Amino acid sequence: MKKLFGVFSFTHGVGSLSSLKELCRVAQNKKTLIKYFLQVNLSLEDSKSGFTKSEFISLIKNLSEYNTEFAKFHGFMTMGPESGDPILTRKIFQELALIRSEYSPDAKLSMGMSGDYKIALEEGSDYLRIGSAIFGNRS
Repeated sequence: MKKLFGVFSFTHGVGSLSSLKELCRVAQNKKTLIKYFLQVNLSLEDSKSGFTKSEFISLIKNLSEYNTEFAKFHGFMTMGPESGDPILTRKIFQELALIRSEYSPDAKLSMGMSGDYKIALEEGSDYLRIGSAIFGNRS
């Protein structure tokens, strides 16, 4: 995590309270601003990290504690299901958009990757993660 600072302005996958606390601690120590997205695991797949919806709702009520001079909450992130099912993907992206409207309407959405970015754009994503479309698949 320490390698993020000074190189990146954003991190898209803060998916646990311990990671969020560590991010805030390191940002404070390095005196470097980093904006973060809270990752919400709406597919509930074990292969994905992120807050469950209930964990997220509990956290969002106390988010000001983790919105500091050097670590700023920027929005919410999710990923579509591993299966790539477009109907389920759309449902997950719609659910994150509803979460945003209910809990933090000014927050940005980071959802959609190389395989499902069109659905993400249709559902209101502000940020896309399309690395494999640019750089190819990881080996």
